[in-house]
Amino acid sequence: CKIIETFIHPRTGGERGISVSILVQYDRAALAAECKRLAALLQEKEDSIRAPEAQGDMLAEAGNPYQALLWYIEAARAAAYSGLDNSDVRYERNMKKARTMVDRIKIAPLDPVPVQTVRTMPFSAPFAVRFYADTVKGQSFLAEIPVLISYTAVQPKTGRKSVPVQKSLSGADGTVSFVHPPQSRSYDNGTVVIALDSDTVFRPLLKIPPQYKAALKLLEEQAQRCRVQFYYRIDE
Repeated sequence: CKIIETFIHPRTGGERGISVSILVQYDRAALAAECKRLAALLQEKEDSIRAPEAQGDMLAEAGNPYQALLWYIEAARAAAYSGLDNSDVRYERNMKKARTMVDRIKIAPLDPVPVQTVRTMPFSAPFAVRFYADTVKGQSFLAEIPVLISYTAVQPKTGRKSVPVQKSLSGADGTVSFVHPPQSRSYDNGTVVIALDSDTVFRPLLKIPPQYKAALKLLEEQAQRCRVQFYYRIDE
């Protein structure tokens, strides 16, 4: 802006007067450019929420709840950091949609289910599950879902049990298979758990502001039910 007119306000006693600017003129071009910049920034924030939410809606309608879930999480993350007046509402809306998608992700064991083997021998079949969604056209298999596989193992020398964990992805047909390594000792109550890797799925929300954590906790608790647990034993 520019100062157009200034006058000196006199003081008594011969002291130096005070300079007072009484009119300024703004650079209209610069003001218009700043308004345009702020409008573009606002639109960018709007699009960062609206675009992934729309993509999630499209994928949910197409019967792919897992991919829709990822987009809703991205929309929720953008809302949490946007600073927009209605960011809380938009965050909660996308988290609610995300919970709906988790409910639509189904996981089921595949036959034959191995329940017993003898020590040093492999199981007759792998432990396997399928991820799918129910649609109006029937089951839709869900690919590229990250999973955690945990299983019981026994140390050969000490006989102490441990629970190793490994990661995997569902295949194009929605299946995840795990070949249990042969065990050198017999034991009862062995387990294999194949579950949705929620830490990987929800990683974009890991550092959201504290006021948004409650909805994330609900989503995490819901995702914990997306798992299958197998029981087996190792005989002599």
